[in-house]
Amino acid sequence: MLEEYKTGDKQVPYKIIEEYKGAQFENIRYEQLLPYQQPVTGDAFFVVIGDFVTTVDGTGIVHIAPSFGSDDFRIAKQYGLGH
Repeated sequence: MLEEYKTGDKQVPYKIIEEYKGAQFENIRYEQLLPYQQPVTGDAFFVVIGDFVTTVDGTGIVHIAPSFGSDDFRIAKQYGLGH
């Protein structure tokens, strides 16, 4: 239910318009948020799917940093992500 938001409310009202499976977003490109660094090799700024990302502790959306972790490195190599 969409209700009016009042300053100080702890929950912001929302309305679900459509629902999607995460896999439907695979390979969709997005605009770089802070355009100060570009990858030296490979491609970047598109959605990839990783089995190590869940919604247990958050949204299920994370950034990938290939130089900082084995899961990130593996998924970056799989998708040809730049570093």
